[in-house]
Amino acid sequence: MDCYKTLEELMMLPAASGHEQRVAWYMRDYFKKLGFNPDIDVFGNVLCEVKGKNPELPVLMIFSHMDSIGLIVKKIDDNGFIKVERLGGVPE
Repeated sequence: MDCYKTLEELMMLPAASGHEQRVAWYMRDYFKKLGFNPDIDVFGNVLCEVKGKNPELPVLMIFSHMDSIGLIVKKIDDNGFIKVERLGGVPE
């Protein structure tokens, strides 16, 4: 498993807020290749249970965002300036 290659592939997928499907499909297929049984729920979350060998140990959940911050063009003025608005992210 080449972590750098996987990270690069994920970062190159277009995934602006509200359009994360390609990342979800990538992760689903990636987990399948590893022999797991992933699922995508109605909200687009990728779920994958990895059972440990010792049921006495605590359960661990790992989660991450799939979207990336994007920009949407709101207006191009008469001077050619492009007015954009942030798509996703956290307000200042």
